[in-house]
Amino acid sequence: MADDAALQKEQQWKDQVATLHAKLTQAGNHLKTLAQENARLNQQLAQHNSERETHDNTVNDLLKTIGSLSLDDDTPQSLSAPEATKLVETVKARMKEKEEKATTKIESLENQVKTLSDQLEDAKKEASAAANQSTRSSKEPSKDKDQCDVDLITKSLTSLLEEDDDSVFPNELPLQVRSAFENVRQKWSDKLDSIKEDKKKMEQAHNDLQRQLTKSQLGASQDKDQWMNEKQELEAKLQHAEKQHRESEERVTQLQQEHQSLLGKLAHIKETLAPRLEADKQLRQQVSDLTARLETAERELTQTRADRVRHEEEMGRDLAAKERMVAELQAHMEQVQQEREEWEAHAMQSDAQRNQLETRCQQLTESFEELQHQQQKEKQEHELERASLANLQTVLEEFQTTKDAEVRAAVEHIERQLEVAKKSLTEYQERARVAESALDQYQQDVAKTQKYEQEIKEKNLLIGKLRHEAIILNEHLIEAMRRLKEETSDSNVDRQLISNLIIGFLMAPRGDRKRFEILTIIASVLQMTDEQKEQVGLVRPKNMRSSPSSNSSSTPGWMSPQQQQQQSQATGESFTDAWISFLLKESSAYGRAASNTTQSTPASPKEKSTTDI
Repeated sequence: MADDAALQKEQQWKDQVATLHAKLTQAGNHLKTLAQENARLNQQLAQHNSERETHDNTVNDLLKTIGSLSLDDDTPQSLSAPEATKLVETVKARMKEKEEKATTKIESLENQVKTLSDQLEDAKKEASAAANQSTRSSKEPSKDKDQCDVDLITKSLTSLLEEDDDSVFPNELPLQVRSAFENVRQKWSDKLDSIKEDKKKMEQAHNDLQRQLTKSQLGASQDKDQWMNEKQELEAKLQHAEKQHRESEERVTQLQQEHQSLLGKLAHIKETLAPRLEADKQLRQQVSDLTARLETAERELTQTRADRVRHEEEMGRDLAAKERMVAELQAHMEQVQQEREEWEAHAMQSDAQRNQLETRCQQLTESFEELQHQQQKEKQEHELERASLANLQTVLEEFQTTKDAEVRAAVEHIERQLEVAKKSLTEYQERARVAESALDQYQQDVAKTQKYEQEIKEKNLLIGKLRHEAIILNEHLIEAMRRLKEETSDSNVDRQLISNLIIGFLMAPRGDRKRFEILTIIASVLQMTDEQKEQVGLVRPKNMRSSPSSNSSSTPGWMSPQQQQQQSQATGESFTDAWISFLLKESSAYGRAASNTTQSTPASPKEKSTTDI
């Protein structure tokens, strides 16, 4: 009842733990989804920031381009779309103003050229007026002198006006007239030279002005084309930047709305998750309380089992006066029972913590002490058995010759059992250390506890069956030993014993080694003769012993060559040896059946490590 209550509590606790794990997993998945959504929004914000940086870089490039035109030294480093539009309009106005200034400069240069042309015309007019004046001055002396030849004077003036430097005035003219003509010619030549020099200078200045005008026109046209191209490029870039800016603002607005919606969802989830977390906290407190109760129940169960073990040991000590085989079988059964109890305790404590493993180590230490105590008891029992062998000498007179050898064999067997117990203790300690390392894996497999519980229940059922069979076998052994003790006569045969042996012989499958062993015991109990043994197949027929092929085909169908060899050896053994061998083999067969049944269930690597322990 205590085991069922503890298992039921443990099942409830594990169900609650599974529910908590499911809730925590659901909350973790939801939080993970929110984290992914937040990461996506952060990525979109980062992308928007990169686009905005690209837009700012484009605007800065435009500002640098505008600054390189030296239109305004006070251009800001960053400005909005309206400010950029205003700045472009200002640039257009200043470019137009600069074009107007260039046009005005060209017009002023044209006016200067026109002024120079007018000055040249004035100089030509002055030269003509000077020539006319000299002509008039040369005519006045001719009036004073009536005798001058008008034709000669006219000719001289004509040659003088034609700028003939080699012209010679006629000698017929008066000396004064000729000297006046010479003076006029000299002045006229000087005037003409100065006029020619002025004309050359004016032509050179006109050419220079013409070249400058041409260069100015070419430079103005190139600057105008360049400014127009730059103006178009700046307008295109500005439109593209404005478009990107509008898209960025729309994207920022959309992302802000999504971010606000996600923040609202997150706040709602937090509000929803708060009572769940509080409930989980309360459930964890309940789990801790249930764990404490489970540990208390396990300690009580362990104490109860220890009391039961002590009670069974006391019952075993009551059989100390019995034969050696009963003591060995009882010790073996106690050892098997203790191992099975340890299996059960370990299976029920698979999800406990490290302190339970320490308790397990303490239990192993106590088991070692119990084994040592049991060794001392077995030594005492050995002494008692030696005394009882003297009493059994009257009952088993036919075994007097082999008694000492049997005692020595029993002592050696006890020593071997002690060595096996020591090795088992060492192995258990090693398995306890392995169990400590496997405990972490057990704690991670809480979800598999239902499967483990089912297997534990099956193993508990199997252990109960084996215990029941062991108790029945023990009762049979006690009854057999009691009857053997009461009926010391060689002629008396236990009918119950013979019945059990015959039933075991008939139930054993054909070809099983157990049939030969049971038949050997029956022959020893009934004291069959050699002829009877030949008839039942225990002894090879005499006419077949000399056959060379007797090792392969001279035995009955259910006997193997190994069994034949054992048969030949069994003829020299006593009834006690055969009986002890049979009981030991029966007990080992039960142990193997239990281990095979345990191993037949599908086990995980962690279950295998538990089986090793």
